Amino acid sequence: MPPTQWLYKRTPEAELNVRAWYPPDWREGDRRAAVVFFHGGGWYGGVPVTQFVPHAAYFASRGAVALRPEYRTPGHHGVCLSASVRDARSALRWIRQQAGPLGVDPARVIAVGGSSGAYLSAASAVLLGFDEPDEDRSVSCRPDALALFNPVLVFDSTFSFTRRLTPELAGALSITPHLRRTLPPTWMTYGTDDPLVVQGQAFMERVTALDARATLYLAPGERKGFFNGPPWRERTLWQVDTFLASLGHLQG
Repeated sequence: MPPTQWLYKRTPEAELNVRAWYPPDWREGDRRAAVVFFHGGGWYGGVPVTQFVPHAAYFASRGAVALRPEYRTPGHHGVCLSASVRDARSALRWIRQQAGPLGVDPARVIAVGGSSGAYLSAASAVLLGFDEPDEDRSVSCRPDALALFNPVLVFDSTFSFTRRLTPELAGALSITPHLRRTLPPTWMTYGTDDPLVVQGQAFMERVTALDARATLYLAPGERKGFFNGPPWRERTLWQVDTFLASLGHLQG
């Protein structure tokens, strides 16, 4: 069994690690799906050591290699949000570069995230121009599928974090205005009482216009973060499992 923690990036502010969960029957030379979880916390909070642990364990039990990267945030490291985006893209690129030692299939890399982590997953698929200059950009950071739990998709005046960004950067970092037909197959969820649900609905309208593939799953009466505990953790895990199986990333 390979290490359960890997160093994927050194930065002036921190060394960034990725934690790994392996299926019980994992063997060297395997080519498993890689399910990559980016924690939430609004870039000023969040507990990367604990969030998505049940989800990672579940998908490892389903035969995937589950990975949880760290990334820099404005709150913990004093960096601009664009550094968070670069770290997420670095993590996904590193996973493809290390597919052999990790025992994963570089053509089956799924990015999953909650809130700000869901934003980073989407940013890795959609945004351009936020890459580290010394990285091999011939290795794609675009996920093969996305599972997004109450993502931030637009930095507009209704979102408090926008006040920390210049108007130009807020526009460049927003997801929905930059959507293209190359969007990976996407599953997304919100609680109907989450103010961000309107962003998800606008995203779906744009996806429909582009003839891309995305599914919006709504949790009646719930607000953000509802997916972290029962019964919605189990319900949303089942939804994501079914979605990934429909793409051939999971079997059975």
